[in-house]
Amino acid sequence: MSDRTHFKLRSEKHGEHIHIMELYSEKIKRDLKRLGWTQIYLAEKIGMTRQGLSVALKRKTAPLRTIGIIADILGVDPKDLLLTDKQH
Repeated sequence: MSDRTHFKLRSEKHGEHIHIMELYSEKIKRDLKRLGWTQIYLAEKIGMTRQGLSVALKRKTAPLRTIGIIADILGVDPKDLLLTDKQH
């Protein structure tokens, strides 16, 4: 994984580090289409608002934990949802 695909934020609220990763949004959108799901449906399944998911997909970033949850729900390997240098 390249340095630019991963960075940390420190949560002021809990004092914990949140690992933010570059998200392969197009893969998620293709998987949603394959499954016949909407962004609203996925957002509800992962406990986010539709707007929150939409922003994450547009910015192509999300906490590593969220990427893991999305991967689990979509039935894919979390690594498949991380943006690599080849996909930039």
